Amino acid sequence: MILTKEGKIYATGVNSLGQFGNGNKDNKKEFTLIDNISDVYSAVAGNTYSMFIKEDGTIDVGELANQDKEKREIINIIQTNKDGSYEIQLDSGIYDLLFIKPVYLSHRITGIDLTDGTGVTLDNVEMIGGDVAPSDEIEIDDLVELNDNYGVNITKENKEEKSIYDLNGDRKVDILDIAILKKNYGRIAEGTVTYAGVQNGYGKCIEIKHNINGKTIYSFYAHLSKIDVKVGEKVGTGDVIGLEGGAKDDNNPGTSAGHHLHFEIRTASSSGHSMSRQNT
Repeated sequence: MILTKEGKIYATGVNSLGQFGNGNKDNKKEFTLIDNISDVYSAVAGNTYSMFIKEDGTIDVGELANQDKEKREIINIIQTNKDGSYEIQLDSGIYDLLFIKPVYLSHRITGIDLTDGTGVTLDNVEMIGGDVAPSDEIEIDDLVELNDNYGVNITKENKEEKSIYDLNGDRKVDILDIAILKKNYGRIAEGTVTYAGVQNGYGKCIEIKHNINGKTIYSFYAHLSKIDVKVGEKVGTGDVIGLEGGAKDDNNPGTSAGHHLHFEIRTASSSGHSMSRQNT
């Protein structure tokens, strides 16, 4: 989503929940003017929502998940404290609470019952971060894009463009940001199997070639107990390509101390082309 100096909004990507706020649910393959929203001062968007603060202080909001055709009224918007704590004063009623943070997937708590007037303390919420190439999921294109910006220091000059890669807010893109993204990592993109067999040290292993935003990269899986694909086979997200292994009683576990999955992202085929250790 782009906010212009003139207060106009341009959006692209998934709009299946009406999150652009333009009155329909048509996805956009390129940036398109949202012509029913204007005079915007600030904007924020996530995987299921958009919110626009206008020059006159009013708020427009795109449809939110699980609300069908009925729009929800925004009662209060607050900024959490630096330690992540917050307190909201509300009238008696039943509320939903939506947590929003740039490049983190939004998190909703529904049906918070305040009808007895006693208040409620909620459990800690752990946000899922790493959607730097917005797609509503943490996927391989996010890892590639974050890796391309590895080592960047956030400055006043580049903050607007580069701060999305600084997931932990320490003003630099480094191993800590990679770790956050990898912790939340979801699915690998579709690709073609380039290796499926046994290698010294790795045991049973699979390599898959992917094209991500015009870049060729390879995903590698080792210490498997079973291989379910063959070289040349095309695979998609969610396909089962093999089973995790590495136990001593597995056939060809490779050099392994126990049951686990060895996973790499490689810039070229075969061993020795893994993204730098701190980046994988």
